[in-house]
Amino acid sequence: MIKVVEVRGFKNNLNVTAMGMVETPPGSVQGGIITDPKLLGNTIKNLLAKSGVRSRRVVSSVAGADGVVVRVIEVAAMQPSELKAMMGYEVERHIPFSVNDVHMDFQAIEPEAGEVSPDATMEVLLAVAKNEMLHAHLLTLQSAGLTPVAIDVEPLAVGRALIDLNKSNNFVGKNVVIVNIGAAITDVGIFKKGILRFPRTIPIAGDTFTRAIADHLGLSIEQAEEEKRQHATILLDLLRAPAPALDENAGSPFDFDYGDTGDSGNAGIAPDTQTGVFDPYGNVPSNAGAPVSTTPAPPSTELATDDPRARRRREVFDALLPVLEEFAMEVRRSVEYFRSRYPSETVDQIILCGGSAKIGNFDRYMESDLGVPTVVGDPLANATVIARNRNSEMSPAFAVALGLAARDAVVGL
Repeated sequence: MIKVVEVRGFKNNLNVTAMGMVETPPGSVQGGIITDPKLLGNTIKNLLAKSGVRSRRVVSSVAGADGVVVRVIEVAAMQPSELKAMMGYEVERHIPFSVNDVHMDFQAIEPEAGEVSPDATMEVLLAVAKNEMLHAHLLTLQSAGLTPVAIDVEPLAVGRALIDLNKSNNFVGKNVVIVNIGAAITDVGIFKKGILRFPRTIPIAGDTFTRAIADHLGLSIEQAEEEKRQHATILLDLLRAPAPALDENAGSPFDFDYGDTGDSGNAGIAPDTQTGVFDPYGNVPSNAGAPVSTTPAPPSTELATDDPRARRRREVFDALLPVLEEFAMEVRRSVEYFRSRYPSETVDQIILCGGSAKIGNFDRYMESDLGVPTVVGDPLANATVIARNRNSEMSPAFAVALGLAARDAVVGL
């Protein structure tokens, strides 16, 4: 899906003046890389007109396992001028493609008061995108008649929408996990007191849920997508007792390394077969380090009921259950890695966003599995929406778009 949001005003007085979404044209994007900029640009142009967007200045985002790497790396402590000179060499250790074929940006993470590294190191947020991806992205914006102001990455955008703009200040000074469930990938971003300290991409997302329904029920992808919208609900009363909550006082059960192996930065946490050390940016075997399951194997789809809707909910739930277990396990591993990195820190909140976050009881399921308070994020609650076509039901899907639109209001660029 393509989402657009137009805003006016400032951080504490932000107005959403227009918003809208449309299906991505089939074949126009492959693996996160735009393959038909003209087609996609025309689709965006029509969406802007239909949604009533007037501005032609745009902040957009790039994402995709094949072309973008976002991670926090650790380097020796140094001055900003030294860091700039060194990053050209350092980046080669952290990306799976040639350094000559990419555009890079980075930002040193300022340590918190009292936060001192015993090894005289510092953390740096690194974002790298393939030039090919950026070129196609800019051609698309040009075809849509837009003027690019900045190209952002999605983990920062969702943090802006759900943490920085949060009117109740519930998340100030807390450690928050944002799970942004896209179509092809899910971004897990762990924010330590408002600063992104651990970004990770997992390859289980909305399309995975849809394919599971299609395979289980013998449906087309289009039919399965409709079933997901109409009947996808996690039936909590059919689950076993939840797994033990994350022990905030215990060390991680995994011996993690911080990924200085040059892996892609786009999949699960996996053990290096040579060293036995876990890498948060490697490929994860389906059974590696999995916690005790919170659910049994999928139960029979036979129900003692004549209610066709209840029967269909059970069938869809049976289809989704194995994927949900794997999804929760990957988020759990991300949280445990963060805790192994910062052993004195607790994890205070999980926020789900993206279209599939609206699956019934998803937040309650994740809270039960991880033992961490979990909510479905409502980014539109953090602004005054005066758009004529407000869609409150799909609000979680607009977290990235709102965070992009509010970049100037929050960052002041």
